[in-house]
Amino acid sequence: MIARALIGLAAVLVPMAAMQADSSSDEEAVREVLQKHYVEGMYIKRDPELLRAGLAPTFVMQVYWDGELSTRNVSQWFEKMKLDGVPTTHNIESKIEVLDITGVAAVARVDIHRDAEHIYTDYFGLYKTEAGWKMVTKMFHAHGA
Repeated sequence: MIARALIGLAAVLVPMAAMQADSSSDEEAVREVLQKHYVEGMYIKRDPELLRAGLAPTFVMQVYWDGELSTRNVSQWFEKMKLDGVPTTHNIESKIEVLDITGVAAVARVDIHRDAEHIYTDYFGLYKTEAGWKMVTKMFHAHGA
């Protein structure tokens, strides 16, 4: 009787531990994509190809500016940002918080500080694709704007 109970308990706990391990590695992978491709690509190295490598081809950014809501695709966003591949001279710090992961979908918050000033809070939607985690959507708040 005790052996059956232990086998039953193991049947429940082993899959739960595997799910937690996957969840933890997915969280690390989401953080890595956001740090390497977004924070470094956009703010530190200012490298459009590094940033693009972390984006899904269908990436869109929702923008609410001057009372107007609009959508920008990758080309429109890059045109506005004028990334030139010249690394910044500013001190850039980021705080990345993975808010939730459910299966192949994730939501994360990224706070960007430039020279100790909080400049942006970004919210990303990501999907886990065959090529790994990719940013698919972004919306943001510009502090002090």
